[in-house]
Parts: sequence; structure tokens; C-alpha cells
Amino acid sequence: MRRKTLLYLFLGISAFTAAYLYYVHLDRKQSVERYFNDPKVGDIYKIKKNDSEGDQGLVYYKLAEISPNNLVFYPGKMSTGSSIDYLQNHYETNYPVIFSRKDLADIKEGKWNNFLKDNTVLVEIVRRK
Repeated sequence: MRRKTLLYLFLGISAFTAAYLYYVHLDRKQSVERYFNDPKVGDIYKIKKNDSEGDQGLVYYKLAEISPNNLVFYPGKMSTGSSIDYLQNHYETNYPVIFSRKDLADIKEGKWNNFLKDNTVLVEIVRRK
């Protein structure tokens, strides 16, 4: 009887975790579709990057300025190998980074490669109200 209870508990927790992770993945994908074509100053772009050695990391960029051809971002002061919301609050405002709209479209599609980052992908856009 005790084994059945533990089995049901394990299966319930596993099902809940799988459903939650699916929801988070879907919500992030929808945030990119929802906000990508309508950028606003203050939006936070979470970008997953792969380096030439195969290591992954996350970098946060806060949208600082919008022009017709480019978007100017403040890069996060730190990057991480995992998602930490603490990093969404600390940006390097002295060294802005500029992406063209084409570069951002390529990042969104996972097709942007340059000498700094390979296979860079836009994971999420956070808009605080």
C-alpha cells in the first residue's frame, strides 16, 4: 500500500512539473511573437547563446532606444548558464549595444552567427507594466 502511495505521489509531481515546464516554454515563445514587432523602451530581451566550444549561456539586454533601423540595448552586467531573474535588474548603461532590425530578426529565427556568438536565439521578451 505504501509503495502505491509513493508511486502515485511521484507520478503526480512528475506530471505537474512536465505541465508547468511546457507552460513556461509556451509562454516564452508567445512573448517573442507578441512583443517582437512592437518594441518598447524597457523591454528585456533574453538571448541564449552558444559559443564555439558548445557551451550555452543566457544574456539579458534592456531596450534603451528605438530608431527606424536599429535598436539600442543596455547589456546585462552578468550572464549565466541558467535563468536567474535577478539578472533582469542590472544593466551596463555606459556601454550600449546596437542591433539592427535584421540582426534581431535573425536572432529570433536562430540564424544569427558572428564572431562572438554562434547559433544565438531569442528566448523571451519581458515587458513590465
